[in-house]
Amino acid sequence: METKKVIRAQLLSKREQILAKDKKLWEEEIFRKLLLLPEYQNHDTLLLYVNYQSEVSTKKILEHSLKDKKRVFCPRVLSAQEMEFYEVKGMEDLKEGYRGILEPITTFAFSKNERALMILPLSAFDFLGNRLGYGKGYYDRYRQDCAHLSAVGLAFQCQLWEGILPAEDHDQKLDKVITQKQVYDFS
Repeated sequence: METKKVIRAQLLSKREQILAKDKKLWEEEIFRKLLLLPEYQNHDTLLLYVNYQSEVSTKKILEHSLKDKKRVFCPRVLSAQEMEFYEVKGMEDLKEGYRGILEPITTFAFSKNERALMILPLSAFDFLGNRLGYGKGYYDRYRQDCAHLSAVGLAFQCQLWEGILPAEDHDQKLDKVITQKQVYDFS
């Protein structure tokens, strides 16, 4: 079985090779599919990653959700082990932070007992709902305290691992993954 590190490198390399014109079209398709999800329609609060490098862009999701009067919280890394989500009212509430990723400069934190839809980035996923992140475990640790959150990953089809991803006890499965091709439902 291949290691997480090897799989991550292989699939991130594929993602980085996506042509800009394809990426833009595929992101539109992912955005359209997200808006149709009952989880999106039925939640007033989103925990939304801010895209970095070749990840599926979330700017349009953030702007659209705010226009829909949803509350949007984005992650900020607080330490090597801790990440929290803070409410944002627009792109102006984000400044470059951990690893150059835009993070909230606001101070109103998400209450972990609230209902929300969490939208996560990923390096890879498989047909069982296993998610491979970037190796730091921030989202897995956060979700351990928030099992009630609906968790949806955004990815391009090339990030689907055809086998079963290596998973450890602390790894948290996703409820769904949206790609430009389809919505994978693991719930």
